Amino acid sequence: MFNAKRLIVISSIAALIFLGSGCTAPETKPEMKKEAVAPAAPQKVEPIYGYVPYDESKDFGIKFQYPKNWKPDAPEKKADSLNITLYAPAENESDTYAENLTVTVIKGDPSESVDTKEILDYMVKKTDEDLSGSIQDFHTKEMGTVMIGGVEARKFLYTGSISNHDQKTDLKGVEFFLYLNHSLYTFVFSAGASKYSSYLLPLQNMMDSVEFSKI
Repeated sequence: MFNAKRLIVISSIAALIFLGSGCTAPETKPEMKKEAVAPAAPQKVEPIYGYVPYDESKDFGIKFQYPKNWKPDAPEKKADSLNITLYAPAENESDTYAENLTVTVIKGDPSESVDTKEILDYMVKKTDEDLSGSIQDFHTKEMGTVMIGGVEARKFLYTGSISNHDQKTDLKGVEFFLYLNHSLYTFVFSAGASKYSSYLLPLQNMMDSVEFSKI
C-alpha cells in the first residue's frame, strides 16, 4: 500500500532545507530575495453538508472540512510543524489502496523576509525530482497555479505506479504548495489511477473549504 506520508517526508525535507532550519542547502538552492509575505485575507467558508471541520487555526493558521466518512490519523504535531493524513473508506474487500489527503504545515522564521515565488519554484522542482526517484513509471501530467483559501498555490499533477508484494498499483496524484504568513503549506492527494476522477468532488470540496488565518 502506498503511504501518503512518504510524499510528505520528501516535501518536508526539501522545505526544511529551503527555509534554512539548520540543514546544509544543496547547490541548486535559489538565492533568496528579501520580500515581505502578505497576510491572508480573511475568508468565511460555509459548512458543507456531510463534512466535518478540522481546525488548527490557532497554532498553524489553517482549518478545513473533510468528508465525515473519511478517517483522520493521529496528527504529528511539533512546535514548528503539523502533519495530518485523512483516509477515504475502502469501497469493498478487494480495495487494497486507501485514497488519502495529507496536509502539512512547516513554520518559517518570522524575522526573515523571503521570496515566495522562489520557494514555490524550488518545491515544485524538488517534488519532480523526488517523486521520479521514488515511484515507478513516473510522469508529470500538469503544473500550474490554483487558488486555495484566497491564496495562489502551485499545482503538481502526476501519474506513476508502486509495487507491494508483487502487486502493481497504478497511481494518480496531485500536490499543492503555498507559502503564507511565514509558513509553507502542502496538500498531497493520491488515488488509484482508475478511481482518481471519482474523488475529484470531495478533493475540490476540501480545497474550497480551506481557511487561513494569521498565527
